[in-house]
Amino acid sequence: MRLIGHSKFQMVSGYNLKNLKDDSPILVNSNRLYWQLSELSRKPKKKAAIKIILDKLERIDDDQKVYVQMSVKDVKNCFGENLSKMPINTFRHVEKRKIK
Repeated sequence: MRLIGHSKFQMVSGYNLKNLKDDSPILVNSNRLYWQLSELSRKPKKKAAIKIILDKLERIDDDQKVYVQMSVKDVKNCFGENLSKMPINTFRHVEKRKIK
């Protein structure tokens, strides 16, 4: 399946994300954050993960922005057992911009 606007090498599967360093930045699809928030709202013991997601979603300042930056540690905490089940366009590497 061709992904519009993003090359496949930028994408990170949930399975591969588990092997990244906890302090590494990763981009997360905001639509998946909303979905995970609805999943976690049924689990009262997940208040810390809910707080992380709400904090990230509140910082979105552009309605057109699809990806939100998070640490790998926060992603693992928020997605838990759903991490490896997420679609391929859920997580992306943070692009390193070239300085001219």
